[in-house]
Amino acid sequence: MAAKVWFYAHGEELYIPADKPQDNHMAIYSGGIKGWWGTPDLKVEMTKRETGDGDFPISDAAVLYASRIVTLDILVKAPTRQEYRAALEKLNRLTHAEVTLRVADAQSDTYATGHVRFAADDEQLATNRCHVTLTVTCADPRRYSWATHSGVMVPTASSNGGLIFDATGVLKTSPVSFSGSSTTQNICTLTNSGTSEAYPIIRASGNLPEGFTITDVGTGRQLSYSQPVAWAPVVLDCLSRTANINGVDVTRSLTHREWPTIPAGGSITLALSASGEGHVSAECRDTYV
Repeated sequence: MAAKVWFYAHGEELYIPADKPQDNHMAIYSGGIKGWWGTPDLKVEMTKRETGDGDFPISDAAVLYASRIVTLDILVKAPTRQEYRAALEKLNRLTHAEVTLRVADAQSDTYATGHVRFAADDEQLATNRCHVTLTVTCADPRRYSWATHSGVMVPTASSNGGLIFDATGVLKTSPVSFSGSSTTQNICTLTNSGTSEAYPIIRASGNLPEGFTITDVGTGRQLSYSQPVAWAPVVLDCLSRTANINGVDVTRSLTHREWPTIPAGGSITLALSASGEGHVSAECRDTYV
């Protein structure tokens, strides 16, 4: 199967096949996609040894990459001048926006986000066709799987229920009977089948009056939010290491900031500590550089 390409911007989708122009009169020309499968430029500074051969070794944490630059060679062709111009205008619609570029090839289906510029060259007026070089500059060099891995955790304790006594210590409801069973799921496991470390997105919703704590079961590291969760979800972004409510930064309300990450080809198990009737979801995507 040849690679398929989609662009998403301004709430619209633009599909570009990899064989011949279809209804949108565009196609990826001769498989022309550069900068997608390879790594971006390295951002590694070497320090020379003054009294020995070579340079000092670099730790894994210091191996960083620059922004990803993807170039696509696109053929635009149409039977009429009007349709030809309309096809070019579809590319113009990708400007002035953060664009999502999605590429599906064989078993791989990944995306990146960036900004677009394009140049139309070798325009052949008589045949209403030209080659367009479209460049996408992605500040985040990572490619993410289109599909997500997710899990939901609920509190193990609730503020409702239990035994109720009056002021003299007498049980209000007697006799007491116990029946049935219930289960709570306060843990979830996320996997990362990619080749680079993945950073989960964590969302807390509902009524969590005392905030919540997320614990990495494998390491004991914790991420704690100290304020009540009520009218709007709290979103924790482990890549930017920020917390927000409806776009308003509330990172200051974090009392523990040991952000969970998922190693390449590995997994992580998270546990929720909270009371109330809300829930906390966690999601991630396979991540590649």
